[in-house]
Amino acid sequence: MEATFSEIDQSVQSLPAKSSFRVDEVCALVEIRPYVLRFWEKEFKGIDSLSSSSGQKVYERDVVKLLMFAKYLLFVKKMPLAMAKKELEN
Repeated sequence: MEATFSEIDQSVQSLPAKSSFRVDEVCALVEIRPYVLRFWEKEFKGIDSLSSSSGQKVYERDVVKLLMFAKYLLFVKKMPLAMAKKELEN
């Protein structure tokens, strides 16, 4: 079953009320594997992690939203990577 953009928007609205998320939390929320997250971090501008005080990678709320949109473009809209990059830069 394909997700619609409104379903993506609902997912964004239902994010836990936190400012940052650990790698495992991001992967669960966006429903991607850690290796996909690492790849997208290299490919897309704006998908960057921070380091927590304990040295763990964490992602801000806006980055999680961007990841959800990237997944929508790539998996649902079947957009090529180059087009998705351009779309996310806008």
